[in-house]
Amino acid sequence: MQRNKDLKKVKDGSSRIVVCVNMFGEGIDIPTLKIAAIHDKYKSLPVTLQFIGRFARTSNNKLGNAKLVTNVALDDLKESVEELYRQDSDWNRLLNIHSNQAVDKEVGLEEFVNRFEKGHVEDIDLSQLKMKISTRMFTNESKAIFEDGWKQVLDPETTTRFINNEDSVYIFIEPIEKRVVWSEQKDLVEYDYDFFVLFFDKVNGVVHINETDSGKGNRLVSKMFPQAVDIKGDSVCRILEGVNRLMIGTLGLRQVPNGRISFRMFAGTDIKSGINEAVVSNSTKSNIFGYGYQDGKRISIGCSHKGKVWMRWIERISFWTEWCQKISKKVLDDSIDTSAVLENSLVLEDIKEFPEGVPYKISLPEVLEVSNSHAKQLYLAKEDKLFPFFQTDVRNPKLINGKIRFDFWINARKFAFEQIIDGNKYYFKQIKGEELKVKSGTQTVSMSEYLYKHSPEISFIQADGTTVVVQENLKTVIKPKNKLELSTSVIHSIDWDVLGVNIKSESQGKGRKPDSIQYATIHNIVDQSSDVIFDDDGAGEIADIVSIKIDEELRRVSFHLYHCKYSGGALAGARVNDLYEVCGQAQKSIMWNDNILELVQRMILRENMRLENDSETRFEKGDLQTLHMLKKWLNQGLKQILKYLLFSQEYPNPK
Repeated sequence: MQRNKDLKKVKDGSSRIVVCVNMFGEGIDIPTLKIAAIHDKYKSLPVTLQFIGRFARTSNNKLGNAKLVTNVALDDLKESVEELYRQDSDWNRLLNIHSNQAVDKEVGLEEFVNRFEKGHVEDIDLSQLKMKISTRMFTNESKAIFEDGWKQVLDPETTTRFINNEDSVYIFIEPIEKRVVWSEQKDLVEYDYDFFVLFFDKVNGVVHINETDSGKGNRLVSKMFPQAVDIKGDSVCRILEGVNRLMIGTLGLRQVPNGRISFRMFAGTDIKSGINEAVVSNSTKSNIFGYGYQDGKRISIGCSHKGKVWMRWIERISFWTEWCQKISKKVLDDSIDTSAVLENSLVLEDIKEFPEGVPYKISLPEVLEVSNSHAKQLYLAKEDKLFPFFQTDVRNPKLINGKIRFDFWINARKFAFEQIIDGNKYYFKQIKGEELKVKSGTQTVSMSEYLYKHSPEISFIQADGTTVVVQENLKTVIKPKNKLELSTSVIHSIDWDVLGVNIKSESQGKGRKPDSIQYATIHNIVDQSSDVIFDDDGAGEIADIVSIKIDEELRRVSFHLYHCKYSGGALAGARVNDLYEVCGQAQKSIMWNDNILELVQRMILRENMRLENDSETRFEKGDLQTLHMLKKWLNQGLKQILKYLLFSQEYPNPK
């Protein structure tokens, strides 16, 4: 064949240039080719990696390293592929991260998909199916599955089915015809699909179903699992167990007074009375939806007495089956007291005055704190200057004469505000500095008016350890956990004198003062093997110091946030105010755990702004290229770990 003759010429060196279309795919290796000019880039990561391998392999004639020339203007690539084409990218690191991740993830998904018998249909890619995460559950003591039972419910001629007997997962897609809602004309119809996924969790003896038609879904379960009994009632609420800081958004109660069934729905500040009623009366919980934290991640979770459990996520079927197994275990756990789950949840309450305690933390709504946008900016009319929110900081809350006072900083400039609660009303007032405004497009409002609509969250600590969080004129009370003690193993005493530190000097500044707490922390405490060490001190900071360590073998990125606090006195002492301030900073930075990409982008923005203004880098180690690569890797799902570290003057142990 002519093609084989041409390839032979390339391999023996008599031909030095190859022009091809979709030629260097699987099964062809020509190590004598070392320069590739790509005119139309591949848009799939696996195919891209495969192509690179065609000309990147070594050869005995020592032609040197492979080179790539390509059009970098194409903008419709996946993030991972785009990073490969970034100028000056480190391919040794990128290919290792990308290929391992892509292979592991794709292999796991492919193995799951390949266990399905696809029947008569080949044009539906199961790996691309995504579904809203929800389930209805049925106990099933029998291990028997009547696989063909679906044919008594769905049309065997038109229904597409995917059968995975090994994992006991059954997918059915049935085309349906129905009348349009916008006309009464009988011959006007629209076409759609009903979607059903059934999973038999044999370990726990629970059948799960996710469906678009619950009537057909019930019949499917009864025909395929004749002994299945639906799980309903209070036991479904057990799935809320283990959700930390559960904030109930809506609560429905079902009552049967005088033989008549009635329903009541509670939301907002009415949630507390609804919980009290659910605990002390004969009301039963009909549905609950809320937000909280589980395994260090923020989640949404809902359930109803009819047996449905849901989350506001869309994921692949393999994720759903794993999630269902976790739900099965909780629902069947008789040791879980659902009344206790509700009693320990968080609720909103109206207040007419600020609570007792010390205000130690203040932050704007999270959407503003983590935003890197220029869409809304602070505006000083006299100077005609704009400042993005990520150059600002709100701090130092104090309760004075029944009012909360706090500072708002733009770079090194301070503006002071008050929040006043007056009966059922609340409002904000600027009390110091040039009038501050917020500009969005052509609209401009005063900062006081903006704060009314985007009120800061203020945390108070009380003598018994209770935390009260106030926003607007509402409070949330967070009781301390029983028998929760801070282990002394996580507290490390530092002798600042040995490090030559002036404990009243916190920031190293642009001159990198060697006697500052920050300088000593960077050079004596931060892990020097970190890939990035970043001085983020200043208004809008993530922390005083951010360090990042990339473990390519485990494909994990660890972030360490260091918070420094200068001493309120010339000598070390047990000053509670100093402790409150630095702990408040650490608690505030927890929001970055759910916003890692925004964290990296914030670092990029702050470094660029520093270079534009002062030409003095924030990097103690690392560079912008590392952050750009890290941003792309995180988009590909690298594991991230965020840790918060506090460093202040040395406190003697209180008696």
